[in-house]
Amino acid sequence: MAAVPTRNGEAGAVLRAALMDGRLRSAVLPAAALPAALLPATVLLSALLLGCGDERGLQVRLDVPEGAAPAQVCLTAHGAGELVFARSWPADEARGGTLTFVAGDRVDRRLRLSARLRRGGRRVADATAEESFAPAAERVVDLELARCHPRSAPPPEIVVGAVSGAERLAAGDLDGDGVDEVVASGPDGATVLGGEVLSSEPLRVSGLADLDGDCLPEVFGVSASGVVALPTGTLSARGEHVVVGDAGQGLGVGAGDADGLRWGLVDGVMRGLTGSPVRGLAIGDLNGDGVDDLLAVGEAGVSAFFGGPAGPTAAVGTAPTAWTGQSVALGDFDDDGALDAAVGGDGLVRVGRNRGDGLLEGRPTLDAPGVRALRAIDADGDCADDLVVLGEGEATLWLGAEDAALREGGALPGVLDAVAADLDGDGSRELVLLGADGEVRTWVP
Repeated sequence: MAAVPTRNGEAGAVLRAALMDGRLRSAVLPAAALPAALLPATVLLSALLLGCGDERGLQVRLDVPEGAAPAQVCLTAHGAGELVFARSWPADEARGGTLTFVAGDRVDRRLRLSARLRRGGRRVADATAEESFAPAAERVVDLELARCHPRSAPPPEIVVGAVSGAERLAAGDLDGDGVDEVVASGPDGATVLGGEVLSSEPLRVSGLADLDGDCLPEVFGVSASGVVALPTGTLSARGEHVVVGDAGQGLGVGAGDADGLRWGLVDGVMRGLTGSPVRGLAIGDLNGDGVDDLLAVGEAGVSAFFGGPAGPTAAVGTAPTAWTGQSVALGDFDDDGALDAAVGGDGLVRVGRNRGDGLLEGRPTLDAPGVRALRAIDADGDCADDLVVLGEGEATLWLGAEDAALREGGALPGVLDAVAADLDGDGSRELVLLGADGEVRTWVP
């Protein structure tokens, strides 16, 4: 098999992937190891070498947003119904990189490719594509990672499944095939709709994050034994509200409850950030420095902690002092690239527009009787996040708009929870609702 030329014409490294039991288990590098940057590498999707004249391949180029560091880029490839490649790189090294996948005896027709930009294990941008191999690897697939991919047409409304007694939803690509799975959880445990039972013990799933760096996310949440990550086990944290991210020192966990807010590296020692009771907790990059920040709410008000080299530290004056609440959500409600905030409590939702530096400016307050939780989701596919306000037995959709001045989008009767999920692998996410009867379905505004 011919060497792959690099940009400067020298022989590049060749990565030959050995397939075992339908999944990539090991990779053997030749003497010239892969350079620090991604470009170039060749993945042979077979345990057998092919003659150069018979090779069919597929070139994949990664377009990673500027300023994505310290995030990681994960690339997975599915072929013939199995995961055949999974690897991650620092975002700055993956930018502009190219891989050539070469057809083999196991995977010889098409590949489904998924690229995920992850910060603190959470997906913050992605791209998916499916293409056929071509002679001499003449076909090139550009994977442009973005926070949002606008929909070309409204998706059909479908029933995803049903789980009796479910109270909460989460979603993510658990198997790396470019299509999200939906996880329902509650007193009876956690179940992947249409798939396996993750836990039969009571569990409140908080989200999904890649905690072990294998490009496949784990499901994390709160159980009677503490914070758990499935299928890996219990983490060294306890709390009612849990988030995962990178606040400047690596992958960490934030946990809040009546005793305050704590933060620590995964499986590390937790340190206290505040002793004020926490009723709601959210994580994301508020000040635009590429590092995760925390926003906690309770009866004492809103507390922000900006990430940095020393981990999260208090950022005084981020939100108006009069704000209190029991729930919080971060979302880009005006599609300007900065995360805005919504805080719910006492029958109201207060919205703060992010100036870009993490300072939240108040916007018109929303009436929300019985508000108990908030979900920031792009429901209508325009790339401005919308807000689902969950009440007692029903929900209300508020649509994102210019200057983060949300406008009412309609009532959602009988809805217990909502999540965004890409159920068809087209790159855009659908609004998925959990009904009081346990039915999980999509809904289009």
